[in-house]
Amino acid sequence: MIKKFLTIVSCCVIISVFALAQPPDLNKLIANITVAAPPVEALDLAAIQLHYFDSITPTPDQEKQMLVAYKALSAGFAANVHYKQGYNVFQKYLNLKEKILAGEKAAVIAKLQNEYKEKDKADEDKVVSLQNEVAQLNMDTEGYISKRSGFKNIFSIVIVALSMMFAASLFRSGVRIRSLSAETKANHDKLAENHRIASLGYVAGGIPDAIDANRIAIDKSATEAIQFIPDGSGQQLRSALIEIKKIL
Repeated sequence: MIKKFLTIVSCCVIISVFALAQPPDLNKLIANITVAAPPVEALDLAAIQLHYFDSITPTPDQEKQMLVAYKALSAGFAANVHYKQGYNVFQKYLNLKEKILAGEKAAVIAKLQNEYKEKDKADEDKVVSLQNEVAQLNMDTEGYISKRSGFKNIFSIVIVALSMMFAASLFRSGVRIRSLSAETKANHDKLAENHRIASLGYVAGGIPDAIDANRIAIDKSATEAIQFIPDGSGQQLRSALIEIKKIL
């Protein structure tokens, strides 16, 4: 009897060691323990196989399968009135679930932190870009102000030069106008003098003819008067007319 018991124990130990040395097929394990009223032996074997992950870190997919397996084992042990084993397996279920949730939380936090870092970096880059743009705009503005100031100075110089040229032109025009006015007045006076001289010349040229005409008329009148004076009367008047004719 004792030998039989030892044989059974040895077999269980060998199976346990073999099970711990090989990764369990979780799909098959879950299928064996999720049947209606699973036997205790199947539950014990599944529990032994799951001890493999006590020393080997499971992958995320394996962890999800282990949650299903632990929950099914806990329910199976409770159904077979193995409450302590069921409790222990359920504790493993809770610990694994907490670990998964903590990992997911850490992953979410890390993702958010990375997103915030990237956003902060993007914002910093944008701020730097805006600062560079502002600096460039300030430089451009200063350049425009400098150019505008230079243009104003040049424009002022041009205005002053043009004003001086215009003033000089006005001065020359005034001098020229005064010169033309004096020249015009002189020409006017000269024309008036020429006209006066021409008038005098014309009159002077006609005086001899007038004198001759008057002399002829007087001579004729005197002759006619002498003819009309009877002899012996008006001797004195006759003598005067004769003297006039002699003078002429």
